[in-house]
Amino acid sequence: MTERDEVLLHAAIDGELTSDERVELERLLARSEEARGRFESLQRLAGIVEELGSVAPPADFSRAVANVVWNRKTAIRMGGFNPEGGRFMARKALIGLAAAAAVVLVVFAITGYPPVGKDTQGTIGQAQRYQAAQPQLAAKDVKLGDTAAQQFMQTDVFDRLIKDEASRKLLGDAAVRQMLADPALIAALKDPAVSQALKNEALRNFLSSEAAQRILQSDAASRLLSDDASARALIAAAKSQAIGRDAAGRDAAKADAAARDAAKADAASRDGARDEAIRTALQDRMVADAVRNDLTQRAVQSGALAAALKVDAMRQALNSYAMQHAVATGMLQQALTSNAFDRALNANGFAAALNSAQFANALDAAGR
Repeated sequence: MTERDEVLLHAAIDGELTSDERVELERLLARSEEARGRFESLQRLAGIVEELGSVAPPADFSRAVANVVWNRKTAIRMGGFNPEGGRFMARKALIGLAAAAAVVLVVFAITGYPPVGKDTQGTIGQAQRYQAAQPQLAAKDVKLGDTAAQQFMQTDVFDRLIKDEASRKLLGDAAVRQMLADPALIAALKDPAVSQALKNEALRNFLSSEAAQRILQSDAASRLLSDDASARALIAAAKSQAIGRDAAGRDAAKADAAARDAAKADAASRDGARDEAIRTALQDRMVADAVRNDLTQRAVQSGALAAALKVDAMRQALNSYAMQHAVATGMLQQALTSNAFDRALNANGFAAALNSAQFANALDAAGR
């Protein structure tokens, strides 16, 4: 894993991902087993720290932490500072401190603090003075997303969801949870037209093919396929392009010229924007071959492909291996037919809970 990968994982735990970074993280989790394992570990650690709660620290604790921070600042000033690296190191330091603090708090919980005996009264007085000097948590410091997640996880809806095998199978993939945390995707899945399209066998077969990966990685092609008329025009142009290449034989220059002429002739009666989009999509020969694929044509003819790609959030989600796999294997469809999953989709706090460490831990525990 690279330093950039670590930055993304820590930003996800902190809830600081931008929309572009969220897509980048989803792709990282889809392709890297190491990243998925690391992400799950960070979520569990964050959950442990949160569950420990807060206790009054010893009097010298803040001084020790301040010394660590001061030494790190000094090292940074001497060695220079890289914004991206600084962002990573800051999070790494915080996670390390959190882990150390967790161990200290567990020791305090077992042995008791302060110790009873010599100078106990003075030590208690110091602790009380320290605690009183600390600023109290203000309303503005409370993250609404965290509150919504906690409230959701205390409901009967969550209890039913976590006991539902189809839901656990789908949500057991961290990459899928990351995508479903997007309210726009949840809204898309609640759309009856999208839900019905995802159950279509032709669409499932398409999404299990290499052709789907080629097409969905092309923004121009995937947008064209989200409209029935544009999809048919794209397929016709792709076929004309192939005929032009065959007619030109092995002469590459003639083949390209014939393909351009065929595509222009096919799209001559259409609006300029779609004409340009078709030419852009078919410039990639792998995409053009994928468009001509039988599985693609069947998915287009069924109408399911256009229905699924019409919603931006669903189109972006299907551009990931994790979601393609969830649809192709039927995991998403099985979850959508589950009453427990349907209720969760309509519940407040579901999206926020999906990114929480407690949710991941509950899934692990329920699956054992």
